[in-house]
Amino acid sequence: MASPRRPVANNSAELHNDGRDMAYLVDVELGSQGQKLKMVVDTGSSDTWVYGQACEKKACLAHTRYDHSLSSDFKEEDLPFTVHYGTGDSKGNFVTDRMKVGDFDFVTKFGIISEASDVFIGFPLDGILALGFNNVSMSGQPGFLEELYSNKLIDRRTFGLALSKTNESIHDGVINFGGYDPTYFNGDLQFRNVTNQNMAAYWQVPVEEIKHNDQVINKHGKHGILDSGTSMMVAPYWDASHLHSGIPGALTNGNSFQVPCSTKDTMELKLNGISFKLMPEDWIGKPVAGSKDACISLISGHKVEHEAYLGKTTWLLGAAFMRNAYVYFDVDNMRIGKCCTLHDKILSHADLSV
Repeated sequence: MASPRRPVANNSAELHNDGRDMAYLVDVELGSQGQKLKMVVDTGSSDTWVYGQACEKKACLAHTRYDHSLSSDFKEEDLPFTVHYGTGDSKGNFVTDRMKVGDFDFVTKFGIISEASDVFIGFPLDGILALGFNNVSMSGQPGFLEELYSNKLIDRRTFGLALSKTNESIHDGVINFGGYDPTYFNGDLQFRNVTNQNMAAYWQVPVEEIKHNDQVINKHGKHGILDSGTSMMVAPYWDASHLHSGIPGALTNGNSFQVPCSTKDTMELKLNGISFKLMPEDWIGKPVAGSKDACISLISGHKVEHEAYLGKTTWLLGAAFMRNAYVYFDVDNMRIGKCCTLHDKILSHADLSV
């Protein structure tokens, strides 16, 4: 796991890259005794949870489990929950306890998993720090960002994300709460309003254009959900298939794709009139198991079970896309700001801008 250097701005916390560009984790301490866990920063989820000490499932035993009996601040809540990821459900109950993230230290609600599916067994996460909208929260309770705001720990319901890459000499992934750190990008943030503002469920914005090697393959009618908890980009199947059909040697099993590792093709998505180009190293992953020449494409097609909430026009823009820009999430104004990241030019302390 790549360790970041400490963030230079106030109200911030460093993010760890899992070493595979698959997950981005923040250090969290829970309970009065400060139990240390690493939680995935997830803009696509609305309920924060951790694995509980009472869970004896294989997925729980593979991670650090939170032991509520060690905390004098712990309070049980009569509020069960179920989370669904991929192939199975995980179940538990909401509780109240002390949480510390970066310089923030406060009492809040979160879920404890008591029955876990195996979907995260291969990932080094001990839980999810949810930064999605409250509208789709199972608990109906204020989320992490809302709790920071209501406890007067931040003045604005905003946060900024910069995700590092494993091949960078400096690992300085960061999350900034209540503002953004201008030392992470060169230029101005370009803003786009979130769609369906009255009942926003996800951090979703229009995707105005999709290109492969500078050739437009799709224009208008698409949307993108920025989801830091997803490692890849998940596209409508037709889009994913069309993109890969122009790559010599590309293969598919129906939903996922592989391409020759030597592929030099570029992809490009336009959001709010600004184009974000993906170089080969951005969308081509590790070699396929047992192969030296074929690599995993980080652009996959919708699985059938995704259609219900993604629809046939929506891209899930995960970490593979978000690594290429500083992204600013603004709940107060229901908008997203983006600009290029500059991981090698952070020289001194900076106050957050708003």
